[in-house]
Amino acid sequence: MPSEIILERAQKTAEAIMDTLRPYCKKIEVAGSIRRQRPWVHDIDIVLIPSDPWNLHTEILGLCGPWPAKASGSKGAVVLQCKSCYTSLTGGAE
Repeated sequence: MPSEIILERAQKTAEAIMDTLRPYCKKIEVAGSIRRQRPWVHDIDIVLIPSDPWNLHTEILGLCGPWPAKASGSKGAVVLQCKSCYTSLTGGAE
């Protein structure tokens, strides 16, 4: 995994991820370094409120395509790590 990603690339990747997850969310927003417009970011942070948790989970695990993915977390936070991406997704309950 790269240690830093240029902001513009991270923004495009975050938008693509959010477009994929949006149908399963009541609300979804970019957070962290991208939201703060840092020139270089270490990961992609997305905060969301799920509307369809089951299908959201399936989509999250499918983000990495054929590469092995590891999802872990607690208290509504999921950290997804795979060869093609490094994304932190935080889901909260209303």
